[in-house]
Amino acid sequence: MAAEPGRRAALQAVEQAWRLQQSLSQLLKIALEDGADPADEPPALRALLAKAGAARGFAALKRKVAATRKAAHRAFRDLVAP
Repeated sequence: MAAEPGRRAALQAVEQAWRLQQSLSQLLKIALEDGADPADEPPALRALLAKAGAARGFAALKRKVAATRKAAHRAFRDLVAP
C-alpha cells in the first residue's frame, strides 16, 4: 500500500534528517571530544564536516542542519500527533 502524499513527504523529511545526522555524527565522534563545539575547530575539520553534510561550507551546513532539524520535528509531529 502506497503512503499518502503528506505522509510520504513527512517520511522523506525524517529519512533526510537521519541520513544527515549519520553522516555528521560518525565524523564528530572520531574527531571531537564530548561537548566540543565544531565551530571552534580548525577550518579543515569544518570543511570536512561541510563535505560530509553535502554543504558548500560550514555556515551553509549550520543552516542545513537547522532547516533539516525543523523539518524532521514538523514531520514527527505530523506522523505521531493524533
